[in-house]
Amino acid sequence: MSTKLSSGNRKIFTAVKDELLAVPLPRKANSNQKQTIPAALDLTEESRQLMQAHIDLVSLDKHLFLHTIEKQNEAFEMLIDLGLHVPNEIERDVRSKYSIRTSASSSVHAKAAVKGEKGPTLKRWVRTYQCLCGSDSLGKERRLISWRNVCCCSWIRVVTTHEDSPGGRMLTIDEISGILDHSTACTEVQEMDRNPSIGLHPELRNYALSLLRDNIPLTQLQHLCKKWAMARWNDCTGDNISRFHLNEHDSSSLYRTLARERGIPQCTAAEANLDLWFRSEASSTSSSAALLSPSMVFYQPLRDDTKRLVMVIVTPAMKDAAWKFGHQKHIFLDLTFGFCSARANLLIIMAIDDKNKGIPIGLIVFTAKPEAKATHADYDTKLIKFLLDKWRAGLGTNTAGSSFEPRVATTDNDTRERNALQGIWSDLRQLLCMFHVWQCWKNGLNKHLRVIPKGDERLHTRRHLAKLLMRLIKDIMDYPEAIAAFNADIDYWKALGRKRDGISKLRSKGALAFLNYLGSYLQVRSFWLAWSKAGVVDAAKQLDLSPEAVPRTNNHLESFNGRIKNKYFEAYLHTGRLPRLDLWVHLVISRVIPDFFSELEDRRAQREYLMAMRRAPLYVRDLAPKHTPGPSSLLSPDSSTNNIEIEPADLQEMIDDIVDDERSDSDSDLDSTSFDHDRPEAFSLEMDADGEQCSFVEDAQEMEGVKEVEEDDVKEAGEVGIIDASKHAQLQLRHRTPFDSDDLMLWDDAVSEGEMLHGLDYLNLELSAANTTSSGDFSMSSIPPASPHLAALDINCDPSFRNATSHRPRSASLSNAQATTMQDMLLIQDNLGHVLRRLKMLKVDDRVLEQYTTPFLRSRVFGGIPDPMRLVLDHAIDEMDRDAEKDEEQDRQTDVQATRRTDAPVLVPQKKERRKQSYGIR
Repeated sequence: MSTKLSSGNRKIFTAVKDELLAVPLPRKANSNQKQTIPAALDLTEESRQLMQAHIDLVSLDKHLFLHTIEKQNEAFEMLIDLGLHVPNEIERDVRSKYSIRTSASSSVHAKAAVKGEKGPTLKRWVRTYQCLCGSDSLGKERRLISWRNVCCCSWIRVVTTHEDSPGGRMLTIDEISGILDHSTACTEVQEMDRNPSIGLHPELRNYALSLLRDNIPLTQLQHLCKKWAMARWNDCTGDNISRFHLNEHDSSSLYRTLARERGIPQCTAAEANLDLWFRSEASSTSSSAALLSPSMVFYQPLRDDTKRLVMVIVTPAMKDAAWKFGHQKHIFLDLTFGFCSARANLLIIMAIDDKNKGIPIGLIVFTAKPEAKATHADYDTKLIKFLLDKWRAGLGTNTAGSSFEPRVATTDNDTRERNALQGIWSDLRQLLCMFHVWQCWKNGLNKHLRVIPKGDERLHTRRHLAKLLMRLIKDIMDYPEAIAAFNADIDYWKALGRKRDGISKLRSKGALAFLNYLGSYLQVRSFWLAWSKAGVVDAAKQLDLSPEAVPRTNNHLESFNGRIKNKYFEAYLHTGRLPRLDLWVHLVISRVIPDFFSELEDRRAQREYLMAMRRAPLYVRDLAPKHTPGPSSLLSPDSSTNNIEIEPADLQEMIDDIVDDERSDSDSDLDSTSFDHDRPEAFSLEMDADGEQCSFVEDAQEMEGVKEVEEDDVKEAGEVGIIDASKHAQLQLRHRTPFDSDDLMLWDDAVSEGEMLHGLDYLNLELSAANTTSSGDFSMSSIPPASPHLAALDINCDPSFRNATSHRPRSASLSNAQATTMQDMLLIQDNLGHVLRRLKMLKVDDRVLEQYTTPFLRSRVFGGIPDPMRLVLDHAIDEMDRDAEKDEEQDRQTDVQATRRTDAPVLVPQKKERRKQSYGIR
């Protein structure tokens, strides 16, 4: 019975027929060629022998199909009957016993309508299938196969022709050959030994990948995928092809897929991927090199001679921000670690924009040497200077031909960073982070006041000393005044120690021990300038800002440290694991830094929008006064940075930092908006050893009154042991307080100034020395202030040295060198004290130890009541310092006016050119 085709079906039939006839037939195989077992089959020796015997006795089945509709239908039905699948054409049934062992393709050309010409290119695929019941699944490092191995000899070779495109349509089935029948034992196996491996449905997988690209957390992703699958397939768990729900192993597959999309091979090491991206001889073959290499201004691969991997990252946006907000301005440096899975350190360089927001202008990554025991300590001044030189060179020069040069830099107590900065920019004014100085003083109080029993007496002693500390760091701007305040406290505690009661003697002993330690911060004026308010005033003059506009802490940078470890990379932490270094670099350059600057731009646009919305509409504007500011004055930021405006939301946040009691007592994670503002005018201090807190809180308007709070006990700090001399090279070259405490590693726990000094609001902040009392025993006003006279700390030292130590340095270079070297000396002195105390515990003769004990360490090594020396200052030299300071200020103003002259533009590049040559920039 024939069926008459309609005109439409006839056209389709004709088109299919013509398409089949255009596909060339495969070449006929040599009939005399020996039939062999494909090498790709996974066989045991027993299966191989059985298969070869079958070929020798029965030979192979071979079916060739002509390119007609009837023969192709026959071939397609044979594929279905055998249970074979063709990728992108026939889906694989998860219950099928056949699995593809090899796939190979070659190009062929379709028949052309014109003789002598080549037709379109096609792909001819050759696939080899094997029965899983004949696969070796018990060998070493074999994957788990659901079907039991019964030595089935069945394998099939399928040749098909497809369109030459990804996922191209199958046009013809050319050949089906091999051993098509299963063995008797195989047909008897009807159930798998274990659950089959079922793939995720492609639509659900694509949906999950889209969520991961939007940084949806894994827990939320699982919930959204379940909700999406319920709407798509109701309560169905899956079918014979794929499943409709995520399991616990899908996350790894999804993450690997995303890594491939980013051009990050997961089968190679991180350093190999970095070499592929950034080494000039290999970067041309990488798809990610074009995106990443412009932001890598310096790359040093990991080699046997260097033993370090070094990367200096400066994106175009960071470079623009560096010249806009860092050149001839204020920069901040800090080093952190634990940001990726590699043993690497991250040096962050930051500037402050016109809205008092921290802007990263440089990211320097360097790995620790293989033999280094401590990652965070495996660097020195030479390495930091080398890295900063490469960073500065990567910034290039500005339009005037000048290289990058900041005026002020703030660091923590790490002298290696300070020495490196000094080696590059000799005229740079260096400030110490106020929070790190407070932390040193807090630890000093914690140690030295342990001799006083817990209770009110220790609390009163702590309060008394805290008032002195507050005056030194916040109010006193004159070096002689600081010396006088320090000497007055020494006289007070010595007088208290002459009382007969035991508690007064203990209070005097503890306080004098702390003052003996505190004196090291005042012995050299350069060191005092690095952390005092006077240094901030000097820096403000160089920056042409008000002192209140100069940040005194690294809070902006510490905040960025926390955010780059938590907020920015939280979405990329796979089950809490740190990202690989190559993934970290890729994300920083392609996502994190661009998103950071995009967020800043969005905030700026929002501010401009809100400012524009504050204006009256047109029908009301006509009634407004004629002097109403125009759009330009409302929408453009103030060009002057002397008065940095704080938004109402930020002001509320600053207030919350002061009044929130619970936040300062918890170790909560950093959020995205914390510590964006540095507020010298809103300041507090926290000292919490033995449950005793002693804080000063000053609001933007006035000091708060007295408020008593209860104290919570905490465990006393233990005795610090000896420092291994073999590890001295890895020590941090900074004065780490008498405790040598690990809690000074504050790179990762940034706090705002409100939190830093929070908790001391119960103190009476009457900072006048004449009104300061301590538990009613003695009054500071009852003891006359120290009478300054010409002498030095050590009465036996040379007079010229006395003048040198008390005299203010005439240049920032000398001042920085003196302050940093003083820090190095104090660190060495701390280590010497630990070693001497350890030797005394080991029963070494005191006469031997006395040869190495300085007067500063005598009470720490041999005990007894500390006897801190009163500091004195030469008034004549101090007057000379003031005159020199005035001369320097006049010279600086003259230089500023000269550089601002518009009638002599030729002088500016000439001056810059000389400076450029002096720093060796070519």
